[in-house]
Amino acid sequence: MLKAFQKRTKLKNIVFGTILVLIAFSMVLYLIPGFTGMAGDPTVGGVVAKVQGEEIQAHELQQAIFQFSQQNRIPTELLDTYSTQILNDMVLERAVLREAERLGLRVSEDELLQQLRQVSELFPDGKFVGRQAYEDMVYSRFNVAPAEFERRFRNSILTGKLMNLVTDSVVVYPEEIRKAFQESNEKLILDYALIETAAMRGEIRPTDDALMQYYQANQVRYQVPDKRAGRAIVLSQSQIGQGITIPEADVQRYYQSNQDQFRVEERVQVSHILVGADATNKEEMRSIAEGLLTRLKGGADFAAMARESSEDTGSAVKGGDLGFIVRGQTVPEFEKAAFSLEPGKLSELVETPFGFHILKVATHEQGRMRPLEEVSPEIRATLLQERVQAILPRQADEAAAALRRAPNDMQAIAERLQAQAIDFGPVATADTFPQVGAAPELMQEIFILQKDEVGRPIPVQTGYVVPLVTELLPAHQGEFAEVKERVQGDYVDEQARERASAKATELAEALGRQEKKDLKRAAQALKVEVKTSRPITRTMAIPSVGNPTELDQALFTRNAGEVAGPFPTSGGHVVLQIASKEAPKEEEFSKQQVTLEQRLLQGKKQQAFAVFEDNLRSRLEAEGDLVIYYDVLGNLSASPTLPAGEHPPYPHTHPAGF
Repeated sequence: MLKAFQKRTKLKNIVFGTILVLIAFSMVLYLIPGFTGMAGDPTVGGVVAKVQGEEIQAHELQQAIFQFSQQNRIPTELLDTYSTQILNDMVLERAVLREAERLGLRVSEDELLQQLRQVSELFPDGKFVGRQAYEDMVYSRFNVAPAEFERRFRNSILTGKLMNLVTDSVVVYPEEIRKAFQESNEKLILDYALIETAAMRGEIRPTDDALMQYYQANQVRYQVPDKRAGRAIVLSQSQIGQGITIPEADVQRYYQSNQDQFRVEERVQVSHILVGADATNKEEMRSIAEGLLTRLKGGADFAAMARESSEDTGSAVKGGDLGFIVRGQTVPEFEKAAFSLEPGKLSELVETPFGFHILKVATHEQGRMRPLEEVSPEIRATLLQERVQAILPRQADEAAAALRRAPNDMQAIAERLQAQAIDFGPVATADTFPQVGAAPELMQEIFILQKDEVGRPIPVQTGYVVPLVTELLPAHQGEFAEVKERVQGDYVDEQARERASAKATELAEALGRQEKKDLKRAAQALKVEVKTSRPITRTMAIPSVGNPTELDQALFTRNAGEVAGPFPTSGGHVVLQIASKEAPKEEEFSKQQVTLEQRLLQGKKQQAFAVFEDNLRSRLEAEGDLVIYYDVLGNLSASPTLPAGEHPPYPHTHPAGF
């Protein structure tokens, strides 16, 4: 499994461990119809494509699109734009397999077993987990039989073999490695003046006349959507729970029956500072980390330095705090240092695959069994929650049934069921609901209802809501008074952006008039703050600015003292000046040469295989062995049907790289 510094409701901060071959394989499974056990809609008829006689059915494509949307959280309304891309991936997957077979490539049982042995969950310590555990894992992960899993695994290996055959002649030349070393390791120190839009907003106080003019010029932006108003019975967990008492005997019984739940593993509360996201400059990163450690030993505040310098942004905002970790939760190097460190002490540099860490442990707790008196409040809360969850759905159903019989008696019904009757609206589908907050399912229910209709009991974060719609308010052009707040927000935002842009332009023009460019002097005259970055490579970002090379592609070709900008950023506008340039250290070349060569080789192979796929597709189309039925595809989605023989450009999906 993937390991992290800290795991609660989700993986946080930095992911540790080796990514399993099995997981890498699963990343391409959405392209393989039937692999999640979902058969698609067999009522959707038609063949959408034919590859060397093998048909791809419309329901197979639908199922693949659904899997893609689920895995990538694509909104339903955008799925049409992906249908041809996903179909192309399915076509290529089949075409590549047929081509591999045509060239005589095969996968033996020994080769399949050798690849499966790389899955550590199947072969911990080199020993097979057993047939039953293997079948359970395959069924739970992919919802298919082991034979089907192995067939798909074998196809992935076969595709990898074809890729190796096609790209066997690809080489990386010494000058390419040298260029990559130069581009990966040269650094700039930048002075930069960021004029933030947010800082300008407070200066803008629009008059009603100005807002009215803005509204009249932009009326089309101020449509008021469909809205609904009504009343609702709100049943809350907290209110139901107030009438429930948990007997002491139930607490003791729960404690005795769930002993394992109250065993606390040995754990440490640890904070860290991470340096080393730029792995190609290992010695440089070590030097930076050693400098931070020296400052900490000299009395610098750990939390402040973590916020300022740690590259683990998730924990940096909390002063480096990772919370409690237990054994087996982090990579071995980190765990060994954390569990051997005395509380309050600093570690030396700890090197892991993610860089260099400086650790500080706040608390070290030994494993123990928590006594009943300590956990009694937790048990009571658990039992109370269980009882509330058993009562709430029944009372919500009762509230809905009673309200349908007597909609005018909402207040009495709510009081009888320990609930609350409230008025809501007008609300739009994207709005939050009073006392509940964001509740998409509830809003969807409200917009299905007709006037004076009672809805279903809808579960929300705080309990249940039973809605009654009393008004249907159709969409319309918003009157000024109705949308004034939105108009003012848009006006202030636009004016703030314009002022930030104008001030950045003024700064750039002032620099242009200087014989010797000096950003700090020009900025001082305009009362703009100038900051200096740490040494950055092409892949590094500056806080609140982003990656400077994305603003100016030619930045690293400029000389020290040159200026660039102004450039728009997500938060304002920035003007840059190169304070200094740092050439790569020649002694680093030999350390990075192999890694750079492998990276370049992999990239060139992927490009070569993409060209091979394009040529394979073109050949199959020319020979009539590849046909896409765009009329069926058009009927399958809301996308317009494309003329025969025409198709949009497609992305490429490559093997998982076993």
